[in-house]
Amino acid sequence: EEALVDEILEPVMSVYNAIKYIMTVVGVLALVFAGISFVTAGGEQTKKNRAKAMIAGVIVGLILIWVAPTIVEFVFT
Repeated sequence: EEALVDEILEPVMSVYNAIKYIMTVVGVLALVFAGISFVTAGGEQTKKNRAKAMIAGVIVGLILIWVAPTIVEFVFT
């Protein structure tokens, strides 16, 4: 039974790892964009707040992507 579960999980984890690394690259690019937006906002508080929100969202998203297997393992054991 455990071998069957491992056989099913292997391709799922391969897809997860591919998505994780792709989304990490996208997240880093989004952080760079948000940082540039923040720096070039000048005195416009709305643009600064939008950039801060984007940075916070990207960081939370990256943390969730990288911690997800640990959370799933914790819940199912």
